[in-house]
Amino acid sequence: MYGDPFEDIQLVRERLSLYLSLFLLLKALETGERLPEEVKDFLKEKEQKLLSLIKKRKLLKDKTVKLKARYLKPNVKEFSRGLIPKTLMEFYSREGYEITDIEPDSLTAMFGFIAAKLQEELYLLEIGNFADARKNEMAQLRFLNTHLLPVLSSASLSKDLSEVTEPILRIVSEDRNQLLKRVVSSFNKET
Repeated sequence: MYGDPFEDIQLVRERLSLYLSLFLLLKALETGERLPEEVKDFLKEKEQKLLSLIKKRKLLKDKTVKLKARYLKPNVKEFSRGLIPKTLMEFYSREGYEITDIEPDSLTAMFGFIAAKLQEELYLLEIGNFADARKNEMAQLRFLNTHLLPVLSSASLSKDLSEVTEPILRIVSEDRNQLLKRVVSSFNKET
């Protein structure tokens, strides 16, 4: 990454739109609030199944309560599940992200974190601070691989939750794969 500044900024803006839209979708599913039309249109372009989730949001509201890492990580022993929110809060804190009104292990908080990191990366690119933008990108990749994708994968295995999480998992997996390619490519250019 960090070749043509205009292309890099445009790419980060697109990723920011994606994660912010998914954050707003999950928040709407949790609260029953209406999703802005422009967010619906953006998500409809990404995946048709996401639009059907929007239409069923009242039916899905009860399921979103289960969309928390402590309930979804199968490889974590029962007594350790209570530590997951604390672990995530520590990760958020190290990265300068603060949450107050949602649980730290909810998918909503996780998508909010990625959106905040993308907003920060956008700013860093705009001012030409490529070194810190790269560190930010690495934090995003670490978070996607360590926290968000494992939770989405586990949730997608659940008969109860797969309707909500499978389309989101596909989108986030594709984004992570593209991010990984860019990171590897930029490291290869340096060596």
